[in-house]
Amino acid sequence: MSQITIRDFEGLFDHFCENNKDLVEKGMKPTAIALNSTAGIGKTAIVEELAKEREMNFVKLNLAQLEEVGDLVGCPFKEFLVVKGEGDKKKSKWVTENMIPKMLEAGYTLKGKPRTSYAVPSWVPKDAKNGTVLLLDDWTRASNVFIQAVMELIDKGEYVSWKLPKNTIIVLTENPEGGDYNVAEIDPAQRSRYITFKLKFDVECWAKWAQSAKIRDEFINFALFYNDILFTERNNVIIANARNYTTFCLACQSVDISTLQGRGMVNTIAEGCFPEDKNNVIGTSFDTFIRRKLNLLPTPKHILGGKFEEVLRELYGCVYEGNNYSAEIGTVLATRLLAFIEDYFSKPGSKSAPVEDRLIKLLDATPQVFTVDMVFYIVKNLISKHRGRITKLIAHPEIKEKLI
Repeated sequence: MSQITIRDFEGLFDHFCENNKDLVEKGMKPTAIALNSTAGIGKTAIVEELAKEREMNFVKLNLAQLEEVGDLVGCPFKEFLVVKGEGDKKKSKWVTENMIPKMLEAGYTLKGKPRTSYAVPSWVPKDAKNGTVLLLDDWTRASNVFIQAVMELIDKGEYVSWKLPKNTIIVLTENPEGGDYNVAEIDPAQRSRYITFKLKFDVECWAKWAQSAKIRDEFINFALFYNDILFTERNNVIIANARNYTTFCLACQSVDISTLQGRGMVNTIAEGCFPEDKNNVIGTSFDTFIRRKLNLLPTPKHILGGKFEEVLRELYGCVYEGNNYSAEIGTVLATRLLAFIEDYFSKPGSKSAPVEDRLIKLLDATPQVFTVDMVFYIVKNLISKHRGRITKLIAHPEIKEKLI
């Protein structure tokens, strides 16, 4: 099974949206995709975010929460055939019972026996200009009848009483089979109907999201510095994931971590958020984080907007101890800076010139603030999404030389 990060999936999602449009135009079946991962990585959130970025209609359906087949098929109702006129002028319609009096007044008569039809469920997406994303969330936790319905949707794009809009991409989310998850086992015949990608956690992707979600800078930095402790499997246990770590951040949003009492509050909250952390590793690591004064790193907003001489002096104080350069701190600063710039450039009406000019100064500073590898990382990612915003940066001779 192909393993990807959320950043990788962003490009894949764009591909499948465009590729499915082409397939539909040619009368071919569009491709459905599934994201498989452990709980809390952010599968649902990233699909919703990407749909929003593309201004697509987004519909989320949790099949495990449906109890009646009617929730999927639609509620049954009776229709009656009414007829008017003869020969070439004959008209016939199927109408609901409440319409019969009106039709009789218009000269129609009832014919034959009624038939049973189904109302289209309210959640079924409507046509949308930029297409639709139908997210079937945690679909392998549903009962078998709903799992079979998914196969029908993928094969035909319809189910009994309704059809999906023309440009709809179906995305399934699921947890791994076996182990700690109460999920149905999907047989090879079912799984062959869609493409499955195994999603792995990427702390840099989470940091980018957290930046836009206004999570406190200190807690974003903590996640980046202690990624290996927080999010890496040890002895078959991962003590944190994107979901419970985000909960932890939000619960600590108003805590004054500069005080001993505040840090005690953080420890207490951590114990409630991370039950797998039997030895309070997160609380201990956070204390170390504070003692190292890593919570006091300059924020991306300050780095880009503060007086340059002062900002440069602060940055040198962070990344240098004597003549020794701290690649660890430099990497975190570069990651945070890139996430901030990407978020800023994505906002309508944002001005490129001040950010680009400051970035040129930072990347070309002597002594270096960021290593050549970090410069390449920042520029490469900005080129992939915001090339038109950094034309001066790309053409800058000293920076071009670092990229070669």
